Amino acid sequence: MTLNPFSTKPAPLSQAARVFAKFGGVRCLMRALHKIDPDRPRDTSAVYRWNYSKLRGGTGGLIPLGAMSDVMDAARHEGILLTADDLDPRCK
Repeated sequence: MTLNPFSTKPAPLSQAARVFAKFGGVRCLMRALHKIDPDRPRDTSAVYRWNYSKLRGGTGGLIPLGAMSDVMDAARHEGILLTADDLDPRCK
């Protein structure tokens, strides 16, 4: 977790960060997505941007709806349990 330099409390994790953590990181998520659909090219930097702020050109920590079904399929294929808390769009 990232710490705010002015606080001892950990910063809340975004939806994307929680999902990345469940998969073991962005690269592991990318491998899982490739397994479910090897013919669909995916840009690793685009997936990283899911966790970037909107000011940096990201999605503000949200997984785009168009990618959510693929993420769910990849989790199912890998035996990863994504809970409602993991997928909640609010930071926790």
